[in-house]
Amino acid sequence: MNKWKLLGLILLLITGCTSSKKETINIGFSQCLSDDEWRIVMNSEIFTEADLINDRDVNIIYRTAHGDNEVQIQQIKELMEQPIDLLIVSPNEAAPLTDIVSRVYKMGIPVIVVDRNINSSDFTSFIGGNNLDVGITAGTIALNMLSEKNKDSARILQITGLPGSSPAEQRFNGFLQSVRNNSSHGVDVLNADWHEETAYYKLDSLYRERTEGYDLIFAHNDEMAHAAYRVTRNFDMDAMIIGVDGLITERGGVPMILDNKIDATISYPTGGDIAVRTALNILDGREVDKYNYLNTFPVDSRNAETLYYEGIRLQNQKEKLRELIGRYDHLYLNVERKNVLIFVFSVFTILLLLSTAVIFYFLSQKNKANRLLLNKQEVIDNQNRYIKKQRDHLLSAVKKMEELTEVKTSFFTNISHEFKTLLTILKLDIEKLDASNNTVHHLRNNVTKLTRTLNQLLHFQKVESPEYPVNFEYGDISIIIHEITENLRPSAEKKGLGFNVDAQRLFCDFDRDIIEKAVRNILHNAIKYTREGEISLRLFSEENLVIIEIEDTGIGIPEDEKQRIFERFEHSSISDFSEDSSGIGLDFSMNLILMHEGNIEVESQPGKGSVFTVKIPVRQKNSVVKSKETVVALSKEKRPRILIVEDSEQIRQRLCEILKQEYEVIEAGDGIEGYEQAKYYSPDLIISDLLMPKMDGLEFSQKIFQNPGTMGIPFILLTAVNTEESIIKGYKIGVDDYITKPFNPETLRARVRNLFEKRLKVKDPVAGTNSPGDKDALFLNRIKEITYENITSENFKIEQVAEELGMSRSKFYKKLKEITGLSPVKYLRQAKLEYGARLILKTDNTISEIAYQSGFSDVKYFTKSFVKEFGQYPTEYRKNFQ
Repeated sequence: MNKWKLLGLILLLITGCTSSKKETINIGFSQCLSDDEWRIVMNSEIFTEADLINDRDVNIIYRTAHGDNEVQIQQIKELMEQPIDLLIVSPNEAAPLTDIVSRVYKMGIPVIVVDRNINSSDFTSFIGGNNLDVGITAGTIALNMLSEKNKDSARILQITGLPGSSPAEQRFNGFLQSVRNNSSHGVDVLNADWHEETAYYKLDSLYRERTEGYDLIFAHNDEMAHAAYRVTRNFDMDAMIIGVDGLITERGGVPMILDNKIDATISYPTGGDIAVRTALNILDGREVDKYNYLNTFPVDSRNAETLYYEGIRLQNQKEKLRELIGRYDHLYLNVERKNVLIFVFSVFTILLLLSTAVIFYFLSQKNKANRLLLNKQEVIDNQNRYIKKQRDHLLSAVKKMEELTEVKTSFFTNISHEFKTLLTILKLDIEKLDASNNTVHHLRNNVTKLTRTLNQLLHFQKVESPEYPVNFEYGDISIIIHEITENLRPSAEKKGLGFNVDAQRLFCDFDRDIIEKAVRNILHNAIKYTREGEISLRLFSEENLVIIEIEDTGIGIPEDEKQRIFERFEHSSISDFSEDSSGIGLDFSMNLILMHEGNIEVESQPGKGSVFTVKIPVRQKNSVVKSKETVVALSKEKRPRILIVEDSEQIRQRLCEILKQEYEVIEAGDGIEGYEQAKYYSPDLIISDLLMPKMDGLEFSQKIFQNPGTMGIPFILLTAVNTEESIIKGYKIGVDDYITKPFNPETLRARVRNLFEKRLKVKDPVAGTNSPGDKDALFLNRIKEITYENITSENFKIEQVAEELGMSRSKFYKKLKEITGLSPVKYLRQAKLEYGARLILKTDNTISEIAYQSGFSDVKYFTKSFVKEFGQYPTEYRKNFQ
């Protein structure tokens, strides 16, 4: 325990060797302009001051609006989302920027307004010069200079900054106040938006219009003062010039005084460095003044040189200080790296020591474990020898059991058939006896019951075999449900039971034999064990399931016996009927439904009745649409498939007898069922009666030709109504042929054969000489075949189609373009979309799966192309036509 404590203390000390990370402060800085000297100096001072902060990492997030109010408002909104700890803003104009600055302040973000103010007090601190005093000072300087020149009534021009900005308005008012209160000089005004070039062009235009110049010009900043110097020099007119800013930069006011370009300026500090220090004080929770006015003072030829060299000296000192800070940061980074290396080395050393100790410990433990393993291995070897003997005995016993089972099965089958032979003979002998005799009646009933029980035993024996045949077909399951219930209805009515059936039309995949045996068994039990009340059967679908619900008001089943009733030879403990029961009916039914990929559930209360619920899938796995490769392969072997739609069962059976020798035949009793069968099976030909209930032949054919999945199927109408109007209407819809009733079987066969031969002439190249149209159709069908055979291949290209056709790429392109008007790329895409449309109607796959199965790697591109081709989304297409 002491060792672990010592290790923890060492790690704690080593961790302490690494210094903590500096706190990061994010300051948003929104600058109204960035292209004049004074703003450049302000920016430099802010960034320099931030770099000089050593104990924290001050991050300045800078944005400039280039004099555009809307841009500055948007940039402040973006800074609010960064997020920032504090905002420094120099507004372009007061009124437009007041609202957004107030919003920032009211969100709890401190705001420092620099140089230009806003029209509210919603800010933390203002830093800048007193511009009213600047204007008054400029006026005082002007009066003194004019007095020295003995100018009692002088012409004065004031060049202002941006109208609406607080410095321009206050300097303007201060200057007028000073001059007009103390003299009779005339003052003109020229707005120049702070920019030198704007001031130059406006002043140049003004001088061109005037015959006389001005005695004195007061510009609101040194840049516009320099513009005044350039204009007066161009026109060779003398004027005293006063500016504002007093920078020592190359184009600043102080060097211009030294170069005799202007006469005076007023030093106006930017306050950039003070703004950063004030920001830190605010974030540290210190008290700061609401208004912080910077010192301003006049500069002329008497103090300009001193100020210039003093400013240069201060700049040099700042540069040296920044260099020292850079060196310090470099040293600090090196120390940090060394601390990390020391930490890593220390941890590695400790881990190495620990690893060595652990290795020694595990080696000692391993030796102990090896000794124990040797002892256990000997015990295991003895157990294995015993298990092997037991296994050999079990294998021998299993083999004998298999032999006995085979003998039992053979015996059971043989004896069952012998019983059926004897029962048949017995039944024939009973039929010879007097039917009015009660004994004969009982004998006949008992022979019938014994035959039924024996048949059930034979079926039960078959269903245990894995070779039990399961043949799914797609159709209306309600038909067989009605057949079963109508057969058992007399038995229920004979006992005075109500018998209610609610079975609507429902199409699904089902094995007729399995459904008939399972439902018949459950219904038979319901009738058998119900004394009074009623039997109800409901057929409906729910979430891709077909549900058959059988409810009775019989004796019920105890809760603890619900699962046992599906076991072989089990009976309910409360069953007191004298009815014979083998105890295998429900077990037999459950096994049948399980083979149908379904299940049987039961809910019951003793004395109140039971509800048996049979659930099977709407679509069976063995009935899913095959891949295109399988379809192509099978289509060469299978006979053509014909769908016969006829409401008369006799005529339908006769049609099947006529055609089944040459063709695969599917049946439907009306137009609705026929439409479902056509969508599912895609027959090669449809023969339909004209007059049928629910949906007649014309409506049925119209739906067939409107559905993109079935529109190409040939269609023959059978009709006893040989009116010219119905024939014309049928041909307009797209019907291929009419056959009137009564019809000759040979005529029917001949017309069916002719329709198929016409289709084959297009598809079969050995069919003889074809017209140009047939050859083109053959060419296009061959392209589609090649496309479908390779539809899921990622490396499938147009060149492969041309190669399969034995054509060059250019020749293939030219021929396809001549026939279809489409390029190969567009035609192949169209073929893939047609294939995808068929999959949408014939499968329950997702649109994403169908897109990939149709040769599209991008689902979005598949959807977009599908909409362009068919005018609707894939999901809408499935909803409208499936």
